[in-house]
Amino acid sequence: MDFSTKRTSQDPLVKALLQTHKFNLLSVPRAGADVYDLYLGKGRNILPPGRLESLWRPKIALPDPKRGEPFKAPEKTYSAALSVSVVTKLTGKLFAAQGSTLLDSKMDASLKSAGASSAQIRFYDVVRDSVDPIKVHKAIVGNQLGAASLELLKGRTAYLVVGVVRAKGIEIKVGYEQHKDAQANLTVGEIAQGKTDIVIENKGSGNLVFKGKQWIAFGVELVELQLKTATKKLHIGDLPPALDIRAGLEVPQALIGRPDGAIFVDLPSPKPRSARS
Repeated sequence: MDFSTKRTSQDPLVKALLQTHKFNLLSVPRAGADVYDLYLGKGRNILPPGRLESLWRPKIALPDPKRGEPFKAPEKTYSAALSVSVVTKLTGKLFAAQGSTLLDSKMDASLKSAGASSAQIRFYDVVRDSVDPIKVHKAIVGNQLGAASLELLKGRTAYLVVGVVRAKGIEIKVGYEQHKDAQANLTVGEIAQGKTDIVIENKGSGNLVFKGKQWIAFGVELVELQLKTATKKLHIGDLPPALDIRAGLEVPQALIGRPDGAIFVDLPSPKPRSARS
């Protein structure tokens, strides 16, 4: 199995993240993804995210997100057996977002020289930032948009980030086709380039844990916003544009792309924080 396959994959990690929890998995993990990022799409083109609150002048107050809640599903679930090359590339991408350069070709060669024929991954030290879409709906639905924001939204689909899932590392379970008792051992010096904060733990079980110091977003939970042109107001899609929404009402999450499309989505990087005021 390869992570370049479709969203309908039966891989257990993909099912847990994408089909069960409805996270859009980022093709490029990043540190800067955040709740209230706003993506605007037109056809296949998606603009780099702005911020929801910036659609109004003056900015409106929004509910505070919950930060850093433990999110156990990706920690408990291994992927299916993948090629060693796919796993090393995924690991390299996560740590590149932390500012460290892992040479995935050297990692790949080291594991294969130890007899590795496949590998499974699960995310390590995972947290989730989130906000209740119903509370967001109530905060925005009574506020009219100005002309500039109406023009910006015109003809575009608006996707709001209401959840971000982040990891500090990856655990790799190595499979050995020829030698069941073989064990790969890697050191940072072997596979990293330049200064790095990565720590590699070689477990007695043969598993390898790659740990960083920064949580990196690898998935975002989206809801679609809808514009009611008659009132010049936004509301969460599929919810009535009214303030008396019942608590606990389920809000459908949005997955960008086709239901049978690629597992990863290419979302543009957020603007620097200084430019997101």
